[in-house]
Amino acid sequence: SFGTTIHDTLNELHTRLVFDNEVSYEDLLEMYNKHWQPLGYKDQEHRELQFEKGKELLKKYYDQNVPVNVKPVALEKKFSIKIDGINFRGRIDRM
Repeated sequence: SFGTTIHDTLNELHTRLVFDNEVSYEDLLEMYNKHWQPLGYKDQEHRELQFEKGKELLKKYYDQNVPVNVKPVALEKKFSIKIDGINFRGRIDRM
């Protein structure tokens, strides 16, 4: 659930950045709170530690990526390719 929370939060961040150059770190925290999935943790303490870890991770990501102001070409782009007779399918988070 932690990975899903971070993925969904970053997807919303980049979707909003396509249309709005002004997304603050506080906005990002609101997205994080909205997408937070509290299930799958050992206990309340573990859940709280992971929640704080997520905020730290998102702060670093925000500081390193948002000021660069690079607009993605695509978000959640599906792909399908065949290599040596084997089909590979998936999704690219951000291009």
